[in-house]
Amino acid sequence: MLIKITYSPVAAEQIASLKAKGEAKPEKPVGKLWKAVRHALVEYLPEHGLNPSHIKSEDLSGIRARHVGDRTRIVWIASPEKNAIVVLMLGEVKEGDKHDTYAVLARELRRGTFDTAFAELEVPKPGESAPPPKRVETLPPPADGAADGGLTDGAPAEPPASEDEVAPAPIPPDAKPTSGAQPLSLR
Repeated sequence: MLIKITYSPVAAEQIASLKAKGEAKPEKPVGKLWKAVRHALVEYLPEHGLNPSHIKSEDLSGIRARHVGDRTRIVWIASPEKNAIVVLMLGEVKEGDKHDTYAVLARELRRGTFDTAFAELEVPKPGESAPPPKRVETLPPPADGAADGGLTDGAPAEPPASEDEVAPAPIPPDAKPTSGAQPLSLR
């Protein structure tokens, strides 16, 4: 299944500029770079953009990047749940330079330049944690020691103490486990 790709305004501007330069001088290095970037955007990212091997670590956790050419990087964020990615920017890696792709990305993240992209995909920005999953608690065992929680003897079950708690469903007496059963998420 192909991945839906969108572009931040920053990436769209950078891609348009590179395309114009690359098509004007197809035999020059900028033309070759444009061909490599176009190949990555059109052929590679739609099939491999969700691959976890592209995830950056440490300060840029959750950001994904792929090298194109010698020093150019395509930087994006991804949501496997939505089967979508947003290309944030293109840039050159120049370690220690203020124009290094990752230094510029960090500045733009602090400024909030890409906040709409993170909101669109519902993914946390680097340094932010994802909202914690709702905690689901089961009811304590009944005082009389019945293994089924007293649900099969006709007695009504106690309602959950709050909206965050979910009472376990009664298990029918004739239910049999099936092979390959997967755990059920109540979130």
